[in-house]
Amino acid sequence: MWTEKQIEAWLTPETRMLTLPDASMRPFTMDTLAWDAHDDLVDHGHSSEWLVELADADARKTGRPFELLFPSIVAFVTIERRKRFGGG
Repeated sequence: MWTEKQIEAWLTPETRMLTLPDASMRPFTMDTLAWDAHDDLVDHGHSSEWLVELADADARKTGRPFELLFPSIVAFVTIERRKRFGGG
């Protein structure tokens, strides 16, 4: 089980710069847990740029905001990776 301090740490907002498909940079804020999932994907061969491109393409296709789609893409790819390769 996790401690309250661990849970609070995971829910702490963190802002990083993302490179968008047009090469512009933008600040983006997610909680630390989401950034940890992002970093795990990058450590396993997925690029941050690829994740951004997926979210951007979905935003253009559906009209939904990138701000909602990027964390969803990170979560989806993380879940699919775990289904395929295991891990908790």
